[in-house]
Amino acid sequence: MNIILLQASRKTVHLWDVLFGNPGRISRSAFETIKTEVFVAGALLALLCLLIAWLISNSIPYEAGKNPRDPFKRRMTFIIIGVVAIILLFAMSSFSVSNLKGRQMEEFRQVMMYSIVINALIYFVLGFAFSKIFSKSKFGTIFPSK
Repeated sequence: MNIILLQASRKTVHLWDVLFGNPGRISRSAFETIKTEVFVAGALLALLCLLIAWLISNSIPYEAGKNPRDPFKRRMTFIIIGVVAIILLFAMSSFSVSNLKGRQMEEFRQVMMYSIVINALIYFVLGFAFSKIFSKSKFGTIFPSK
């Protein structure tokens, strides 16, 4: 979805062009737009990963018995998906920006690092909140209330 939004207007340079294309020289106003897109992409990735964690959590069946392992499986899945999202954003910020030079490259990497922090906060804080809000669901067993 975000890729479609990023490519909707071809009159300016977008995040997609910076990461995977050859944007050439970028004006200051276009660069400000790209920085905004970085934050939006990080937040959307966090929400998408949270949805994936929710779906996987609901697909793990309850286990009967005195010491069930299903809450542990859900918790580990939740943590792994969050870490993969963070690693993905970090890799994008570290290795894919070879087209920018000097100050723009450093500023872009700094914005990507902020986006990683925002992504992690959104993912883990919302995940914890949803676990508490929906405590009677399978997702609620990720962070159980005693």
